[in-house]
Amino acid sequence: MDHSAEFSIWTYSAIIFVVVVVSKLLSKKTGTVDVLWLIIAGTVLTNLGWLPKHNEFLEIIGEWGIVFVMFALGLEENLERFRQGMKRSIGVALIGAIFPFIAGYGIATFFGYNHNSAMLWGLTMTATAVSLTMMSLRSDLLHRSTAATGIMTAAVIDDVLSLVGVAILIPIILVSSGDGATTVSMTHILWIIAKVVIFFAITLFLGLVAFPEKVPSRLPENPSLYQILDYYVSRVLTVIGARRFLMVHQGEFTPLVMVLIAMILGYVAHEFGFHPAVGAYFAGLFLQADYFVHFEFKKVRNSEGEIVLEKRRDDQFESAANVIQHLAFTIFGPIFFVNLGGKLVFDMEIVMQSMPMALTLFGAVVT
Repeated sequence: MDHSAEFSIWTYSAIIFVVVVVSKLLSKKTGTVDVLWLIIAGTVLTNLGWLPKHNEFLEIIGEWGIVFVMFALGLEENLERFRQGMKRSIGVALIGAIFPFIAGYGIATFFGYNHNSAMLWGLTMTATAVSLTMMSLRSDLLHRSTAATGIMTAAVIDDVLSLVGVAILIPIILVSSGDGATTVSMTHILWIIAKVVIFFAITLFLGLVAFPEKVPSRLPENPSLYQILDYYVSRVLTVIGARRFLMVHQGEFTPLVMVLIAMILGYVAHEFGFHPAVGAYFAGLFLQADYFVHFEFKKVRNSEGEIVLEKRRDDQFESAANVIQHLAFTIFGPIFFVNLGGKLVFDMEIVMQSMPMALTLFGAVVT
């Protein structure tokens, strides 16, 4: 029975948050991941008509949710450990992109699909569902482990490879299928690759300069171009940049400023062909705990009765990160996973037709 015509957005909102609360309780009782229950509930309620198959407002809120989730995960990661993980994860990412592509292409060919369809199968297998993986690890308190860092860094590289793969293979598929394209535009392919390079150049610049670990006190002798840029830009940004901006009015607006930074980098990522959550993850990665320290001077009376100025340290990181975590894992993030479950349609004919292929593909990827 389809109730979608009868229900308002407020009804849907109430249903979703009931699902969130129940899923959290079930995950605690059963020792399972709450994401599993959220997806199952989204699937069941959507197919029963209690949640809409498509609602633009809820889908936008869900997209906010995955951005907040990745931002919160970035906040919990250590920047230096992530750098080291990037160096070790290149081989893992290549294997994680190439072998699933081969598996997808091979299984599609085995079941009689043509070359173009088989390439699409392969492309769909190259992307990594990193948010599901990291949420599962977080539920077991393993999200700060070396393995979790390796998964995250490999996923970032994997997303780049997937983006480049789409840029190269989709035009080829369109040309060979005759669907409106007559030539493979090398310019378009090179522009996609250039956008990847530009995005990571901007991200690296922000990480090293706009969010510096430390501001160089002076220029070394015979400085390189990077050292000159680092010195002057870092000194400017310590006055007008992230650290001062985060602690404006003694940190009264710190969570709001953090969300602003995440959304700005999310926008940059989106403009360069990545999901906004990738940019938000880097935003969280760059925001280090010592950016949130504020020192204030208060008049106090000492043991001798004299009034003196006392320097007090006010660290806003834990409280601000706690706000972001609630937004990510309790409020907005779960909506994304409920919406994700709603994409699964119960149709026994489709299920029976696709089950042999799905099981074969699953077995090939696992092995």
